[in-house]
Amino acid sequence: MKIRASVRKICENCRLIRRRRRIMVVCSNPKHKQRQDVAFKHIFIDQLELPARAYNCLKKVNVHTIADLLTYSEDDLIKIKNFGKKSVEQVLEALRKRFSIQLPKNKNYL
Repeated sequence: MKIRASVRKICENCRLIRRRRRIMVVCSNPKHKQRQDVAFKHIFIDQLELPARAYNCLKKVNVHTIADLLTYSEDDLIKIKNFGKKSVEQVLEALRKRFSIQLPKNKNYL
């Protein structure tokens, strides 16, 4: 994978992701949040490889990218029609595995 000089890891937590011929930086470090938001706007939820039920429920409420998903809390996800506890657990596990992200339990936590 060729990397331009402008795209580089800032710390050891940074990861480079290749998406549609673009290379983006994703990091769990809060100081790199601006880069995260830009990267997550371009990563679609199909990258999480969710089961059909969870994927379709998210699509119905217009959650198309990881950035859209990060606006929800666990409580918000449970309130989605036909989206139960198991679907929430699957989404949380996929976010944790792929991007090292955790959603808050409720909006007050933000």
